[in-house]
Amino acid sequence: MKTPILYIKRCLLVAALLTASALSVQAADTFKARVRTTAQQTMNISLSDSDTIPLSNLGTIYALSIDALITQPREASFVRIVLEDVEGHNYLVAESDRFRNDTTTVNLMEYCEETAQLNGITPLRLKCYLTHASLQLTGIYTSTEMPTRGMATEQELRSMKETQVQSVVDRINEYNVRHGKLWQAAATPYALRYAEAQGEIGPDDPYLANMKYYAGGLYEIGERSRQTTTYNSPYADSFNWSQTRHGKKWITPVRDQISNGICNIFAGVGVAEALTNLYFNDTINLNLSEEFICTYRYCHNDNYIEIEDGLEFIVTDSVIDEATMPYGNHGFSCNQPRPIGSESVKLSCLKEVSKGLMTWDVYSDSIKAALIKYGPGVIGGYFPNNSSYTVHYMALVGYGKAIAGAQYTVISNTSSSTITIDSSLAGKTFWICKNSFGDQLAHFINIICNDGCEFYHTYFAKTPVIRRNHTNSEIVCEDRDGDGYFNWGISENPPVTLPAWAFPEKDADDTLRYVGALHSNGTFDTINSNLDVVQVTTTITKSSPTFNRKCYWIKNGGKLIVTNEFHCLPDVWIHIDSGGTLEIQGGQVVNAIVEIDSGATLKISNCGTLVPVIDENNDFIVPLGANLEISEGSIQKSTVNFFGQ
Repeated sequence: MKTPILYIKRCLLVAALLTASALSVQAADTFKARVRTTAQQTMNISLSDSDTIPLSNLGTIYALSIDALITQPREASFVRIVLEDVEGHNYLVAESDRFRNDTTTVNLMEYCEETAQLNGITPLRLKCYLTHASLQLTGIYTSTEMPTRGMATEQELRSMKETQVQSVVDRINEYNVRHGKLWQAAATPYALRYAEAQGEIGPDDPYLANMKYYAGGLYEIGERSRQTTTYNSPYADSFNWSQTRHGKKWITPVRDQISNGICNIFAGVGVAEALTNLYFNDTINLNLSEEFICTYRYCHNDNYIEIEDGLEFIVTDSVIDEATMPYGNHGFSCNQPRPIGSESVKLSCLKEVSKGLMTWDVYSDSIKAALIKYGPGVIGGYFPNNSSYTVHYMALVGYGKAIAGAQYTVISNTSSSTITIDSSLAGKTFWICKNSFGDQLAHFINIICNDGCEFYHTYFAKTPVIRRNHTNSEIVCEDRDGDGYFNWGISENPPVTLPAWAFPEKDADDTLRYVGALHSNGTFDTINSNLDVVQVTTTITKSSPTFNRKCYWIKNGGKLIVTNEFHCLPDVWIHIDSGGTLEIQGGQVVNAIVEIDSGATLKISNCGTLVPVIDENNDFIVPLGANLEISEGSIQKSTVNFFGQ
């Protein structure tokens, strides 16, 4: 009796996906059995939905191939045929979609992939996964004789796999060029993994199944809509925590979930690591333990998961460091005392952005707002097919906008092409996600959600981030570019360390001097680079903490007295003419370019400080004939980045 194949709520296990091809467009030897066929079974089984085909009385086999006719009318069509043995191991027999075989019908003849050479297994059944497709299986070929050269070595199997994967990569890139897709496929380490080693096969969806080949670009999930995007969002076109912001990188390296279905935990831990960096405004880069959450949330039972499980556990409980509970070491028991760990991080509370499709413009805006305000969050959703759905969760770290007319060069092994974003993609938001499979080649993926893409659950954690044995006094508050706007991480309120003279708004970019306050929609103020000049002809006193964007020209008989903090935009200059006086009485003049003429006077008293900007073009010089008086004071060199733009 045939048993329908159903996907229960599971994480995306792309690590277990296998490569695909079609005989009609491939060299025969690439997808032919490496062992002589000794038995043939003719059949006529037609499927229009996922199902299983029992295999019995085949004994021990060393290869299996098939004859089949696949109908795949849409880009969203997908077919995978998997051989399962009596021990529960899975081996990919065949896989097809329009990315690999750009035709509505694919005729397979004595075709096989991982089953081209087997080291003696006993078949149990064929598992056929179909999405918007149909399959007619007409024949099975097997070999019951061990090859005369003996069992296949790991090197031989690896070589076979590499050849097949490269064939698939070439055809995906050709499809992308031909159909204006904006992403590049490559033979990534995840694409080269064996199904038998993983024990799982993965999603029966062409977009998620092919994600393991992603090497860069804009990755579309779902078929393109015929409608253009006309919504004009009030939010900045792009905002990305994974890029260098404020001169630092905030996102920790990719952690590999391997074959376990716990992408939601990896996403939650990735968010916690990033938020620890952002909250303390320092690249602490903790490596936190997914195994800790696995043990004390699921006890290794991951058959039912929810998007918020990983992040919620860190809110209601905490998470410790990876070194104390390394991933994959399943020797821990729920009944054992919990380890303390050298690190412990706890998040404050969860905020769920209202559920909706990522293609909805207003909903996308709510996600952008949370991403800018709270930092990275966990994102996930359902990807429906004919009779089931696939679920995957990632850390959402940023977004961007597909600009009309922007050009991309997509290169395949045989050709390259420059394509332009057309009306079906122009204006669409792409979401930048940190994944938990693969390697550093494709550790961040840019996703455009087309029709059928339902990334519609998003969760964010609010501040504070509680790190054991650490306090909020460690939050770094700094103005690296000297523009008067400070960066203090993702805390909503300024820390107590924010100077009285500083602007109360956060800096949008602390490495760019003329980029000012960050707004809640991701846009920012631009600081006017044209500096006003104040001519001092009498006595002017600065007695309050001040951030100054004006130049001062102290004329003969003029006097500028500073009794408090007087911080300047680093391009500001103070020029003292002969007969003019700059007097620092217990105050500070910081980051100004100070020029002194012969006959001018500079007085520093009552522990006053002058901290001028000094670079190769602006040395601090007191010329002969000038009057320099220092009583209880000092002159120090500014450490501001003078070249910030």
